[in-house]
Amino acid sequence: MILKDQNERRKLVDTKRHRKPRLWLMVAMVLALAVGGSLIALAAPILNDLTHPGDTATINGAIFEVFTPTDPTGSGVFGPFVRISTNKAVEHGYNTDWRPLEFDENKSKQFTRSWLLSDIPLIPVDYVMYREFQLDINQEKKYPDSLLSLDKLEIYITDDPEIHGKTDHTFSSAASTLVYDMDGGGDNSVIMDYANNEGSGKRDLRVLVPDDLFDRTKQYVVLYSLFGEENGNNDGYEEWGVALYPSKSGIKFNDLNGNGVNDGEPGLEGWTIYVDYNDDGVWDGDEPFAITESDGSYIINSVGAGQPLDLPQTWKVREVLDEHPGWIQTYPASGYHEETFNWDQDYTDNDFGNRRLVPDVDVTKSVTPTVSKATDTVTYTITVTNTGETMLYKDSIIDTVLGDLSGSFATDLAAGASETHTFD
Repeated sequence: MILKDQNERRKLVDTKRHRKPRLWLMVAMVLALAVGGSLIALAAPILNDLTHPGDTATINGAIFEVFTPTDPTGSGVFGPFVRISTNKAVEHGYNTDWRPLEFDENKSKQFTRSWLLSDIPLIPVDYVMYREFQLDINQEKKYPDSLLSLDKLEIYITDDPEIHGKTDHTFSSAASTLVYDMDGGGDNSVIMDYANNEGSGKRDLRVLVPDDLFDRTKQYVVLYSLFGEENGNNDGYEEWGVALYPSKSGIKFNDLNGNGVNDGEPGLEGWTIYVDYNDDGVWDGDEPFAITESDGSYIINSVGAGQPLDLPQTWKVREVLDEHPGWIQTYPASGYHEETFNWDQDYTDNDFGNRRLVPDVDVTKSVTPTVSKATDTVTYTITVTNTGETMLYKDSIIDTVLGDLSGSFATDLAAGASETHTFD
């Protein structure tokens, strides 16, 4: 589709603003080239149209989204790690501490530098964790000159902050592992529109890469990208970086004496702590979370990611208690911590205490009437009372005189409840 002018294009954007995201596949054209008497078929790249607000595409397992955040970009909010700046239509580069730089990167270490894997935000999407990368593009304002294509995106991990010598899917200077390639499943390009979020420092694209692709024993992330093969660069720079989200941390402890205080008691492993964005008391798939470590420690990164409102915001932090039946929370008394989160801040000492509920049972047996001779008929009354703090689940009830009575009693018995049966 060719849009004749800017007004026509804007009308199309308005009519499609609330439609489901589309994947624009332009694969109809196949070129046949004669090389040495042979025909070689070259398929055109897949052009993923991300030119309208709300557009998304999944490419080789990563999620690409049009991104129009309202928060400012600057110190304490956004951390850039590679800026590509040139007057050429096609431009490329990657982040490193090595100098001199190899391609079209800005030489300032404020904008082009190594970046720790641990500083790449973790974002949950339907309970699956992704690493979030953000891109700010700059183009001329008038359509179609406002369009720019991202034609290559490769992400590596390494232990060398000064990695260099980029070749085809590797580096000559040090060991690295390619964890993501936009073209890994076929030749792809992403078409973006600068007009969606005009201005330097206003990000335009968000890329979410599955976290399970990354080896956390490696220290650094290296992102290589190339722009302009389909829609050329014509103004300003392109910059990759990350949002500097706040974090939340604390300890989950086994409150053995139930006093609501961590008296140096052991930590509890495998508990989910989350930020309850909608305050419904339920852990939802887009709410940031952490699983406690063996010492009970946890840290929730990327608080506020993907939310429509700018920080600061006040949210409650809770634990998922129903994953652990037989336990109660002893701290905090309210059941949650409430925190006002702002950019690039670490909020600590948000501990949670729990103790295991104590089980106990009391069984009584009485006989009526009093036996006077061998031929008397007697009635036995047996009462089982749950005198503990938690539900009891029946295994077996056996009397030395009456035998196995398990079939007469219910499967479970709530705390404080009793069950009585008589037997002749």
